Amino acid sequence: MTEPVELVGFDCKVWGQEHMALWRESHRLKYLLRPDIDTPLSVDEFCWPSVFDSGASRTFGLASIAVSEDDEYLRPHATYWSSLSRLEQEMAKHEVSPSNSKVVQVTTCLNEPNTGSALAAGFEPLGYDVAGLGFRSSLSNCGYNPEEQDVLKRRFASLLNDHHLFSDWHSAVEYVQASEKLVPEHSPFSAYLLAWRFRA
Repeated sequence: MTEPVELVGFDCKVWGQEHMALWRESHRLKYLLRPDIDTPLSVDEFCWPSVFDSGASRTFGLASIAVSEDDEYLRPHATYWSSLSRLEQEMAKHEVSPSNSKVVQVTTCLNEPNTGSALAAGFEPLGYDVAGLGFRSSLSNCGYNPEEQDVLKRRFASLLNDHHLFSDWHSAVEYVQASEKLVPEHSPFSAYLLAWRFRA
């Protein structure tokens, strides 16, 4: 039986100027329902790359940290770690700067979660992303045609928070259904709760 809330894993994401540089104006206009948002966040590593070596970090030419692949590191589908303590060990080993990074947790949510019980201690929810195979975000990384984008903007843009994520799980689920119809090549889609650590 599938659990309604399931931990995907943890990661340490790039933060600051490196992250902002990825979202040039033309990219925002093409991929975002709200291009006015300063700092879009996502479970998709091509929208929010890891500090660790990944396809996204290489694509964008970011300095990244190579790690040995083991069962704690969930490649090739995403740079998420099943163990927070193992991630923290790698961060300490490579002296990852907290001023240039954010530790995040991703949880898949088939039902509306109790965020208090779904999150690890010290993490606060940012909102819900919608992503398909390979964690491809249909909210921030699918190029819709102008007509499709206009329809999506009218229905969903006002429901997005300042991180370009849904604050409400039900809205995310509705977007899951829209994504299945518009970009079936990336299905199945799910709603993912994204959180970051606000204290050690």
